Amino acid sequence: MDIITHYTLTFVLYSFIGYLCEVAYCSIGQGHLVNRGFLYGPWLPIYGFGGLIVDIFLVPIAHYPIIVFITAIILTSIVEYIGSWGLEKIFSIKLWDYSAHRFNINGRVCLLNSSLFGLMSMVLVYGAYPWIQKLFAIIPNMLAERLADILRILFAVDLTLSVLKMSAFKKALMDAREKAKAIEERVQELKKLGKNELSEEFRNRLTQELEDLREKTRISYNRIISAFPSATSKHDEVKLQLQNIHTWAKERREASREMKAKIMETKAEYKEKVKTIDENAKGRRNG
Repeated sequence: MDIITHYTLTFVLYSFIGYLCEVAYCSIGQGHLVNRGFLYGPWLPIYGFGGLIVDIFLVPIAHYPIIVFITAIILTSIVEYIGSWGLEKIFSIKLWDYSAHRFNINGRVCLLNSSLFGLMSMVLVYGAYPWIQKLFAIIPNMLAERLADILRILFAVDLTLSVLKMSAFKKALMDAREKAKAIEERVQELKKLGKNELSEEFRNRLTQELEDLREKTRISYNRIISAFPSATSKHDEVKLQLQNIHTWAKERREASREMKAKIMETKAEYKEKVKTIDENAKGRRNG
């Protein structure tokens, strides 16, 4: 297996393992299934880069566990920081924010997560890595190369579509921000002209249009909202829009849980009534 194929399979496999870990961790924490990740597919690139770090940098120093742990913390933190910084520069949105955690750096990385990445790297180096190499060894070279080609194409398509989706999400938030500013500016202009009643009518009409725009944004980008509950922005209005969307998503989940609970309660009552009717009918027959 050539080195490009090896690194491609390593990247995708660790991206998939990381995706499963993130989904399990976040779903348990939030109490509902969370489809984590920036991409559509079941892979998280940050863990793919982590896998390459394991393969290239950590395995060669596997005889020194403490150094492996410290190196893993440093390198994975650098990858996570660059990933957060890059996404924010491109989309003006910080998809994760560790500001509430102790020992964080600009909210992009924190000691807790970095330590978890270090422990995960230890598990991979001393536990999973030997088995993964055995798995790669039994795959015929031709099959491995074709598989790597397919995965690279799928990843490129997924990345392109995800970037377009995030760009549209950013535009929707910015549109809401600009619309809110335009409403306030127009209202102030009308008030200066002494048209207070007209300004309030104008505000009410456009505020409804703004709310319709926000509702459309919430529905269209619910996956992004659910995947990144701590997403924020330096732009105050965009930050406010994100907070409103997160509140909406939380209320929606709570309403859904309440509805399911009521359905289950109704079913239980129905079954109990049916049981009572059957028992009464049986009693009348026996009588």
